[in-house]
Amino acid sequence: MTAALPSHRVINRRDLGRLNVDTNGHGQPIAFDYLYDHSGQQSDGMRLRITQPAESQGTKTAISKYDWQKSLALSRQLYAQMGFIQGAIWQKALYAVGNAWQPEFRGEDSTWGDEAEDYLEAWMDVADIRGEPFDFRTDLFLDSISFDRDGDSVMVLTRDGDQPRIQFVSAHRICSRYGTYGQDSTGWGLVPNGPFKGGKIYNGVIFRPDGLKVAGYTVLGDRVEDDRQIEANAAQMLYEPDWSDQGRGIPKLATCLLDWMDYQDIHFFLKRQVKQDSAQGILHYNEEGAAEDTRDFVVGKASGATNQDVKVEQLEGNEIMYFKALGGGKLEAYRSDRPHPNIEMFQKRIQRGCYLAMQWFFELTDPSALGGANVRLIQDMARGSIKGRQKTLRKRALRAVRYALAVAMENGDIGRNETDWWKWGFTLPAEMTVDQGYSDQAEFDAIKLGAGTYSDYLAKRQKRFIPHVQLRVWEQKFIEETCKAQGVDVNKVQILTPNPPQVPGGAAPGVAKTEPKKAEPMENTDED
Repeated sequence: MTAALPSHRVINRRDLGRLNVDTNGHGQPIAFDYLYDHSGQQSDGMRLRITQPAESQGTKTAISKYDWQKSLALSRQLYAQMGFIQGAIWQKALYAVGNAWQPEFRGEDSTWGDEAEDYLEAWMDVADIRGEPFDFRTDLFLDSISFDRDGDSVMVLTRDGDQPRIQFVSAHRICSRYGTYGQDSTGWGLVPNGPFKGGKIYNGVIFRPDGLKVAGYTVLGDRVEDDRQIEANAAQMLYEPDWSDQGRGIPKLATCLLDWMDYQDIHFFLKRQVKQDSAQGILHYNEEGAAEDTRDFVVGKASGATNQDVKVEQLEGNEIMYFKALGGGKLEAYRSDRPHPNIEMFQKRIQRGCYLAMQWFFELTDPSALGGANVRLIQDMARGSIKGRQKTLRKRALRAVRYALAVAMENGDIGRNETDWWKWGFTLPAEMTVDQGYSDQAEFDAIKLGAGTYSDYLAKRQKRFIPHVQLRVWEQKFIEETCKAQGVDVNKVQILTPNPPQVPGGAAPGVAKTEPKKAEPMENTDED
């Protein structure tokens, strides 16, 4: 009976039939995993490397619709099946989004800005047309995941009645059905009719006739009659490009698909071997090489004997392995060295390279081997990767916020601002750090030197500067008025340490000032 294999093996990634594809004028294959290898073609046991003429090396030609869709399918499968991948992608998204991204008005009309901020604070909870549990911050978090797993993400600007809403379309639905638009094997085609007539289409993205600027997108429905086209100004496709001529986002996992699948194979078979080892308990060497066929196999304790001082226990299953040993027998415990340290080191080597392709770092998932300066180096590189992701997410957040405000002003839900209504920023989560106390002290020092601001410090803690200051002033006023009314010294309530802080030039407020004693000269009593 053949043992079960990992589920991803139902996809024959070693299929040499992929060689039978369309060719260009030079007889070279057009769709052949030229860039991102997920089929692992082999010839006579050797890896077959494919190159193409210069005119065929653009990513829209080298990455066919088939290649892109297979990369997407495998990336999603690995994300769903491997905790290492899902954990790393989640870790990056958590640091990039967190519980921050509160809109902050950066224009001059502060009165309008306060009104708009209050509106957006309520709108963010209902921004997604799907409703709970999807809100504005959750959508940003899922966007970050999509960039790594799917390659890109599309947000559609829509309305629920007259209220602004946003809708998200999964990467696999930005596509065109087979046989439509006269597409060839590369995925290129022409739009025959409609508002985009004459435009070029590539893998669901509609370009102007010159093939440069994006004009719209095709969205697949559950049925052919549900398919629709969306104008580019009513939607936003975002991805983090690796090539200047990309037409779609490429999953971050695409670079190392085969490596991840090989890792999954190693893990699967190694785990099965470890399970087999764990089922073994005793090695029994005897002349027969098999288990005794009688219940009383202890010498001198025949069946029926009385006063037996040896108790015999029948073990079921595969806990005992029998080996033939002429001339004598013995029992010994079963020992296994699996997983061998060399195998674990090799697995870590695969992981390390794959994480780098995802712009993440293996050491963040297993920091046990790091220390000192190495920790700070990985921390700084991870911060750079997070900032890059936040740069992409900022485009998404700005587009959504500006759309919501434009509709709100149109509906009269907020006042109009004709000058700088589009000037917005966002609070960001606290930076990744390996030493929170050190990072806090560094920020305090920067504020003292004028190189930092309270606004930036508070924003990392999901607080806004003006409401925070107002709250502090209210607290101080409340404490002073309450203490005065009750006849209690305010310092006994406000100063939590047993010794009041020393204030330059005098004692702390409410503490009697004492003059320091003057030191009297002392007579020198030393004798010669």
